[in-house]
Amino acid sequence: MKNNVKPYSKKESIATEKEQRICREIVHYIISSDLDRIKDLQVGQLAKSYGICHSYLSHIFKKNERISLGEFLKRMKMLKCAFIMHENRDLNNIQLAEMCGYESINGFIGIFKDFVGISPGIYKKWFSAGLDKKNGKGADISNSRRPSARTS
Repeated sequence: MKNNVKPYSKKESIATEKEQRICREIVHYIISSDLDRIKDLQVGQLAKSYGICHSYLSHIFKKNERISLGEFLKRMKMLKCAFIMHENRDLNNIQLAEMCGYESINGFIGIFKDFVGISPGIYKKWFSAGLDKKNGKGADISNSRRPSARTS
């Protein structure tokens, strides 16, 4: 029986530390940036800033963070969008889509729904209903489709 374990290599260890540093810096940059700075951000731009090719950056990011860089960017955009919706409930879906860097309103709504579980419109209604109870301006969410509770 052959042993498939590679012998330890100091060179591999140093490269891994460098990969981890790059990934930590990218995660920190994306999390700490506002939506306007990351709305049009692409993997290629990040890779260029580190002097590496985008496929290598995608590979090391997925290996270190266990999520693709593109998916991470998309999730962070949606999370930041949700926070913006809390701060400014008057924004419509077209404005929100533009703020997140989406040209297609349907694409934005679909991605938001995949991430949050409900459409941006219903999300805003639910949030408004909770906030506006104190001043009597609760939104009517009785006709809104609620996500079903999952049972194990």
